[in-house]
Amino acid sequence: MNVPKLRAVFRLEVSWFAATSTQCKCLLLTCSLPQGHEVYDINYHNAKSKPSLNDHIYDVKFCPFIPLGEDPVFAAISGRSIKICRISKNKNALLEVVKVIVDDDEEEVAHNSVAWIRGPTNGEPLIAFAGNLPNIQIVDVESGTINRSLFGHGQPVNDIVVCPTLPTTIATCSQDHSIRLWNLKPEYAKFPCSVVCAGAGHSMSVESIDFHQTGRFLLSGGDDTYVHLWVIPEAHELEQLPKVSTGEREVAKRIHFPHFSTADLHSNNVDRVQFYGDLILSRAVKEDKILLWKIDGFNSSDAIPEQAPTEQGVEVLTRSAFGNGFHRLMQFSCKDTEQVWMRFTLFHNIGQDPILSMGNNWAGVYFWNLRDLEGEKGDSGYHGNLFQSVEPHGSVAATRYHGKGKKHDVIRAIAWAPDGKWCCGGGDNGNLLLCSR
Repeated sequence: MNVPKLRAVFRLEVSWFAATSTQCKCLLLTCSLPQGHEVYDINYHNAKSKPSLNDHIYDVKFCPFIPLGEDPVFAAISGRSIKICRISKNKNALLEVVKVIVDDDEEEVAHNSVAWIRGPTNGEPLIAFAGNLPNIQIVDVESGTINRSLFGHGQPVNDIVVCPTLPTTIATCSQDHSIRLWNLKPEYAKFPCSVVCAGAGHSMSVESIDFHQTGRFLLSGGDDTYVHLWVIPEAHELEQLPKVSTGEREVAKRIHFPHFSTADLHSNNVDRVQFYGDLILSRAVKEDKILLWKIDGFNSSDAIPEQAPTEQGVEVLTRSAFGNGFHRLMQFSCKDTEQVWMRFTLFHNIGQDPILSMGNNWAGVYFWNLRDLEGEKGDSGYHGNLFQSVEPHGSVAATRYHGKGKKHDVIRAIAWAPDGKWCCGGGDNGNLLLCSR
């Protein structure tokens, strides 16, 4: 199976040097490169502002704008800082910390989500990030300065995703039970919130969201154990939202009802959802598994039902505008992943093996190669035991510096370079695993 191999393990640390200066250290903990490549000069740069004492990495994202063939760049977010790192071809410096951006908000901040976006006017690289405050910050990567802030959520923000068909639109979800879409075009700078998905959706914190590749559908998972599928306006309408009301105030479009909802799949907080084509991957806290399933009757190429289901009641745990309900197809066993905020990632590019990856409590990552599913996922054609878990096809672990491994050095976020050659896992105590295939 073509799964990644561990190349090196680093620990990103922010150290206090002076009242107006911080320095990010990147410490090489172990590596598995060929003999003669074990010594690194780890580069780091200064960043002005007060650092966070919390070095846990909660999100990692590769920059999608780097041309193929050039050194990949990723952002790792922890506490109040974002570290911009480059994986280098230089044999003596595999990882270079090229910039540290520190949020100098006077409140105690702990950021957990990051996304790369292009500036809507000049195309400059920007990063949107958020966490335990109800606002989303957008920072210019080159200057390290705040480009703008988005206000509207009433509670902390848990996830940020970019619309694949309209990159000037991002979506966020929050502990305020809602999902918001934001139009980043300059003409909407005063009132950027374009769509609000809330009402008959989640009744507790929304933990994870994901756009379908068509941009027309949005998945959400929350602490109420529900997974919802929302129908989003078409791109030509979305880029003109919000509309101006008679009071000359722009008003976001409200979507009260999702087109599909279920609480029959998971028994605990759903903190990660992701599309796999028209199929869905989801996981919940304390379940030690990832589920692969499909919504009956859902085909992204078909006409979308106009009416979302509106029946309510505690006895109605699954509602669908597409058909009778859903079918479980497969489950993947991932032991020691019971904690909250542990997020799997699926790498799925045309012409390459799709790889599912999930961190664990032992500073490690599990991998599943889903190549054999590609011929089956178009229908409900998996005919195995639906409750027999598929064990990982491979795994890596940072055990060289832990001995047998240290539990609770959790790997919480996984990211893949756009070309699929590099995989990065970030987690507790600033641990960063670099894998390649």
